[in-house]
Amino acid sequence: MIWRGPGRVLRKSLGFKAHVHVFGFRRRLSSRASAEARGGEVLVRDFIREALYGPKDGYFTTKGANIIISPPPAERIPFPTLKGYWDYQLALDKLYKSRPQAWMTPVEVFAPHYSRAIARYILEAHTKEEEEDGRGQAGGFERGEAGTERAEAGQGGKEGPREDARVGRSHERPFPRAEHADPAEKARDLCIYEIGGGYGTNALCILDYLAAQAPEVYRRTRYTVVEISRSMADKQRERLRPRHGHVCQVVEQDAVEWATKTGEDREWEGGREGGREGGREGGGKVRGPATSTVVVLALEVLDNLPHDKVLWTEEGGEWRLRECVVRGNENTENYREHHRALADERIALLLQLQPALARRIDPREQGVDRTLGRWHRTLTRLLPASLARALGGDRARPCAAFVPTGMVDFVEGLCMAFPRRHHFLFADFDSLPPPALEPPGGEEEEAPDLRALNPPLVTSRDPATGQHRDHPSYLSHKGSADIFFPVDFALLQEVYRFFASRADRKGGGQASVRVLKSARFLERYGEKGGQGTCTRSGYNPMLEDFLNTCFFVAESKDPSAREGRSRRAISRSRR
Repeated sequence: MIWRGPGRVLRKSLGFKAHVHVFGFRRRLSSRASAEARGGEVLVRDFIREALYGPKDGYFTTKGANIIISPPPAERIPFPTLKGYWDYQLALDKLYKSRPQAWMTPVEVFAPHYSRAIARYILEAHTKEEEEDGRGQAGGFERGEAGTERAEAGQGGKEGPREDARVGRSHERPFPRAEHADPAEKARDLCIYEIGGGYGTNALCILDYLAAQAPEVYRRTRYTVVEISRSMADKQRERLRPRHGHVCQVVEQDAVEWATKTGEDREWEGGREGGREGGREGGGKVRGPATSTVVVLALEVLDNLPHDKVLWTEEGGEWRLRECVVRGNENTENYREHHRALADERIALLLQLQPALARRIDPREQGVDRTLGRWHRTLTRLLPASLARALGGDRARPCAAFVPTGMVDFVEGLCMAFPRRHHFLFADFDSLPPPALEPPGGEEEEAPDLRALNPPLVTSRDPATGQHRDHPSYLSHKGSADIFFPVDFALLQEVYRFFASRADRKGGGQASVRVLKSARFLERYGEKGGQGTCTRSGYNPMLEDFLNTCFFVAESKDPSAREGRSRRAISRSRR
């Protein structure tokens, strides 16, 4: 798709000149302080950020390691022994009952197979970059798992797998520089950055796979986990240090703040982990991302990024698009939405990248739909509650929408940090089910603040029974419930192209992007024939469950590498 500016309707509705420009991260990061100076009202994104990541009572920062289930290898689901779908559901239910208060991600459900598929993608990307540089292949790898199970067997113990002698473990420096006989022919390092590492399972499985299947690549691997939750970061260090402490570090920091400090000329500092002392002492620096294959992973991160909210209002006979703010008292938790003139640059940028969104919620564009909406509401009130909910209840088209401004920060930060060569691999939900709330009139009837396009699911788990409980508003249960949104992958592509093109004009690489359903990605990079996750009936839950998930695959190639390839081709043709 080609990026297009806003239409006339949007330009008029903004009430100010809608001019896109790059806005600095450091200025954005002070938005909460400036919001407090405006009398306690904050943008919706700042309220959601505080509810999820606030240092005092944020959902992820306070609950941390208790949120995710990570069963040890002996307790993982034995897929090949299951009969089929129902056996899989029973095994999944058993895992949930073992930790009623926690959630399970595909990484944990399908460990280690899900992460091995990602590792194969990483190896493929790394091999291509070495070939483009004329440095030879990074070492062949097969989909067979010889040696990988040996690494898995050591998980949780004090002794690591027996790859130490092969990969040249160094106890002097956390990240030793790879030595090469000929500097002109030195191989590329592999720098992997994982945003939001969860329980550390994905990093552990990827590094185990690289150590067993591609030891020469593993020797040159530098793996960084960027984690905002201290308890999760501590858990990641605990799991990763025994076997991979010399190639892996955990940075305890907000991902956007971390991205502002990360650039192509950044060098690794031995023994430092986001300001906290690392697992091994020692100094030394190694080559940074400019001489490396850079892969950034974000698995189920985008859905938890803060969103803003916009809505149409009529003022003096003229309709205008406005931004929502939240006002309230932290002591009473009595929060309410208000709106004001649209002035936020990030919101304006998103509306420019997706001008159809403003028109979609414009009441002047809805016309007959709103009339039908009134008839629909009247009809559903006359029907039994269960049937009314099935028909959608009070579901006239909304005049408001949640917009993923946190995604703008995230993508811009990564594109500016790694403008030349990078591989971004994001996995997330492209749709979510509607909330399961009480019947209309009941205690949990949906609040007006969720009656908007792209609303979040606000949900928690009962720590005693493990039952899900959906909540009617993102303004309630602050810090005790998860708030997550479906990811608009089409908009994500537009946002990425926008910032990648700006980086390209500043000397960055030429970007390409694609979105794949998870089944397609995992079928390509998973084990041959579904080995490891296929049940006896042929049902493969890694491909057939989590159908509402996608992979976002973006790649940027260094122009100098393309020029070098062209020169070599010309030289060969002349010979």
